[in-house]
Amino acid sequence: MAEESSHQINHFNGGLWSNGGPVLLGNNINSSTINIGATDSATQCLGRLCLTDPRCDKKRIEAGKNPLLEGSCSWVLDDPSFLEWWQVDGPSHLWIRGNAGKGKTMMMISLISELSKRSQACPRSGMLSYFFCESSSPNLNRATDVLRGLIYQLVIYEASLLRILQTIYEESGSRSNLFEGPNALHVLSDILEKLIQQSSQPRVYLMIDALDECDFGLEDLLRVVFHPSTGSKCIVKWLVTSRNESYIKEIYNTECYLYISLEDNSDYVAQAVNAFIESKASYLATRKEYSSDLRNIVRGSLIEKSEDTFLYVALLCKELEGLPNWQVIKFLSDTPAGLNKLYHRMFKKLHDNNAESIDLYQRILCTLVLGFRPLHLRELQLLIDFAEVESEDLTSFKGLVEAYQKILHVQYSCQYWLRHLREHLSLQDSSTDLDDSGSIRTFLEAKSLCWLEILGLMNQVSAGILGISELLETHWQPKDLELLVILEDIRRFALYNRSVIEEAPLQVYTAAIVFGPKSSWTIERFKSREGPRWIKRWPKVMQKWDSGLITLDHHSDIVNAVTFSPDGLVIASASEDTTVQLWDAQTGSLRSTLKGHLNGVNSLAFSPNSQLIASASRRDHSIQLWDVQAGTSHLALEGHSKGVNAITFSPDGQLIATASDDKTVRLWDSKTGQLRSLLSGHKYGVGNVTFSSDGQLLASASRGDPTIRLWEVQLDNFRCTLRGTLEGSSSGVNDVAFLPDGLRIMSASYDKTVLLWNIENGEICNTLHGHSSWVTTVIFSRDGKLLASASKDDTIKIWDAQTGTLYSTLESNATILNGRHPMAFSLDSQLIASTSEDSIVQLWEAQLGNLQRTFKGHSTWVTAVTFSPDGQRIASASEDYTIRLCDIKAVSSQSTLKCHSGDINSVTFSLDGQLVASASEDCTVWIWNAKQGKVQRTLKGHSEWVNSAAFSPNGQLLVSASGDTTVRVWNTQTGRLEKILKGHSHPVTTATFSADGRLIGSASEDCTIRLWDTQSGALRSILNNHCAWINTVTFSPHGQFVTAALDDRIVQIWDIQMIGTPQLIFETSSSNVNSMTGSLDEWVLEASVPGSSDYAITSDDSWVVWRGSKVLWLPPDYRPRDGCHAVHGTTLALGDSLDRVTFIEFYPDIIPI
Repeated sequence: MAEESSHQINHFNGGLWSNGGPVLLGNNINSSTINIGATDSATQCLGRLCLTDPRCDKKRIEAGKNPLLEGSCSWVLDDPSFLEWWQVDGPSHLWIRGNAGKGKTMMMISLISELSKRSQACPRSGMLSYFFCESSSPNLNRATDVLRGLIYQLVIYEASLLRILQTIYEESGSRSNLFEGPNALHVLSDILEKLIQQSSQPRVYLMIDALDECDFGLEDLLRVVFHPSTGSKCIVKWLVTSRNESYIKEIYNTECYLYISLEDNSDYVAQAVNAFIESKASYLATRKEYSSDLRNIVRGSLIEKSEDTFLYVALLCKELEGLPNWQVIKFLSDTPAGLNKLYHRMFKKLHDNNAESIDLYQRILCTLVLGFRPLHLRELQLLIDFAEVESEDLTSFKGLVEAYQKILHVQYSCQYWLRHLREHLSLQDSSTDLDDSGSIRTFLEAKSLCWLEILGLMNQVSAGILGISELLETHWQPKDLELLVILEDIRRFALYNRSVIEEAPLQVYTAAIVFGPKSSWTIERFKSREGPRWIKRWPKVMQKWDSGLITLDHHSDIVNAVTFSPDGLVIASASEDTTVQLWDAQTGSLRSTLKGHLNGVNSLAFSPNSQLIASASRRDHSIQLWDVQAGTSHLALEGHSKGVNAITFSPDGQLIATASDDKTVRLWDSKTGQLRSLLSGHKYGVGNVTFSSDGQLLASASRGDPTIRLWEVQLDNFRCTLRGTLEGSSSGVNDVAFLPDGLRIMSASYDKTVLLWNIENGEICNTLHGHSSWVTTVIFSRDGKLLASASKDDTIKIWDAQTGTLYSTLESNATILNGRHPMAFSLDSQLIASTSEDSIVQLWEAQLGNLQRTFKGHSTWVTAVTFSPDGQRIASASEDYTIRLCDIKAVSSQSTLKCHSGDINSVTFSLDGQLVASASEDCTVWIWNAKQGKVQRTLKGHSEWVNSAAFSPNGQLLVSASGDTTVRVWNTQTGRLEKILKGHSHPVTTATFSADGRLIGSASEDCTIRLWDTQSGALRSILNNHCAWINTVTFSPHGQFVTAALDDRIVQIWDIQMIGTPQLIFETSSSNVNSMTGSLDEWVLEASVPGSSDYAITSDDSWVVWRGSKVLWLPPDYRPRDGCHAVHGTTLALGDSLDRVTFIEFYPDIIPI
């Protein structure tokens, strides 16, 4: 190290390294001298990091701008928002915002100087780092530039931080691209957070000027700014300035963070501008030798016309410096008031001096002003249609520009035309562009699908959906209502097909058209012109857009929970696949996948401000706290020794309460993760915990003991003390909830009752009887007037919360999962949603008990249901790995399509392909005409689910297997029941005919395969297996062998002549199958596999493939349930989750592309 220190080190960016000695850094806040052993590695690291020294930028700006006069910004230091921000325990963020020319940058410089003085006056009180954004400077207009500048100042201020940075740099292999490239922002933000965590300073002040001039990565930068610092005793304070840009306002939550508006403090700004005018007038009078009268005229004119804008004064005085005194009065008289009009006058002067170039200047200026994001030079050149001469900077890119110029132009137009249109409409009441023959209607009629295709290629379909939604919310004239309907239809079209358009954009011309509703404007407009020519028979589809909005299907296992954020912008889902996923509630796009749990996640809770979400796992005992906006881990809460059953935030968001099987309730600080209180006393695991509406009380309940514990929360120090124990139930308490008034609490118990308690005296004020089994769940309506109780008796009861009067009983066949019934009240308390074991969500009129709507689409149990905060949508989660989002006011069109009333378990073709049979959980078998797609016969007689159906070789008979333990044989021509085959002692899972039709083979959960004589119905033989679930039973072509494919990937083969155990057993995955079956004909194995076809369905049921290539995407509503489909030649039959059988037929001689 000493040898390295003797090397000559170069001076760079304000830091001077001496030869082997201590390092003296100029312009440090506290003017301290830092001793660091200088090394080549440290020098190289800082050299790579530093693009610009913000201290030098500050000096340059001060030299180039007119300085503020002493005391002109002192009002900011006395502003209540600044004073609150300055306090140690005050809010962490302050935003100073104002329009152009208000002196924000010089104000920032003044604040930097003031904070530097304060730090110098109180050593080790904190350190300061700042950055000045400039859109015109390449090293000052990117998010990574800002972070590099802030980090640079921190490490030159504190020696230990430089060593940390150096270690990170060396561990990366001293890569030159550590601070560059696609991952630079994440690397730099992690470094900044680590430096803050390791800093020895009590506070760090981070200041960014002109945030709106960060042209690249501003949204990412804002995520860093608002990402809470964790694991550090150091307090971080952010101060930023910017113009009043709407996109910053959307991200900067003024309800949570402080701001100072210069427009709201116009009197103070005016005083500062007037003082500036006095200074400039005096300067001009001295330099130009103005008379006292002329000086007063200049001063008065500037005050009158500047509109309290520094930039106006500076520009005008610059002009005055070059004018002879005799022209000053006329110049001032001709100069308009206000910055905008001054710009117009300057532009007019430019026009007069160079009329030939004015068109080009106007196009450049208009394009730059109207752009919704900074434009690349190539994009600007294309958007202004200027290709005659290329700048020197573009010479090397000439070929690239020529090759991609149309794409670059189209990308910007596709992404932003809706926003431009919205701005246009906001400026005027009507527009000819919206007329029937206007440009907008013409574009939509001709290019809607092309537009969506390009958005798909850009992965920006969600942006298009949001653009239409925002446009629909603007003011519309009555004459434009038809266009409004068109835009809404395109929005639904894009929303329903978003995922596939982004995965395979060309499906916008195929699947999106094939499966869209008949009356959709988009379908009607483009079906004949753009639809696939290789589909002979199109599927029957719904008449119009249904209630189903989006299906979210990125989870790979059961979804246990789903919830909306309080602001309604995000949907969160928790799954057995160990992840939490965050979705955009408007578009259904996946925002973040949160990974950190080791086992399935069962509980979710958003903070009241929607900025954090907590997740808990019952199996790995873990609790994770996540930053919603950044999609990153915020904290891990460790302490529970057993599974976590419930998690909730306090109403103010400062506390998190968790209930666990370790018999405790724990209270955590949501900002620091610190354990505030450990509440014990329950004798068994705690299943539920909830806060009162004011956050001052906490209730916990255990399923193992008949008590509810009530705790008082001390809001000043977040400690909890036991207030009392509510005893009255004769058995364990399943659920507990506070009424909105905070005066009463209710509980659900194993003793079949619902109890209402008076919190003040701890006495039972009402006992609700009526359930015939234990009560699992209780919830209140938003207005506190109704309460709902769900029970193991398959009912939900609605009660008057005040009197205990029973209003209605809902026969819901409700799902019980983890001891609870998923259900939820609507925002207006008029409706209640419940889930069913029938894979549906039911919507009821709460007081009357009438079933209003049924939402289908899930293929198995629904695990959770919730209303959106606006009450317009329902989100449901399921064991089928999906989340469905439905519009509760959309009129259902499912009734227009012929469908079973229960799940379809099998679909099969007759040998000649003329008939299709569908077996359903509604206890029926339907026989369809395969060519027409119409039901010919409905076979009724089974008393339980029908698990499978199969045709005889000649198609005249059909055999069905049922959960009622019987096998039935039907005449397909008349629908008459021919025989009932009895003998199985458990549900029959499958049945089939032999190749000659003389035998029927059936398999059952009783671990036997039975062979029956088709003609007489007599039992011929019983074949025993090792009691695994049998998926299929197949006869060999000559009838000598029977094969059974079992659920555990085992195939068993019997010789029918040798009754008893199977002659051969092997695993289907075995590589030695052929050698093991050498004594048998190859067709034995082939017989157990479906016949080959050019068309098939992918293993995840989401695509139709042709010769191995994906050609037609299947929307979730049309996907075969659990692989329930059949293929015959070029005809495909699908048994979907909506209990329909859908037919699609393809042309055999047209390639499906």
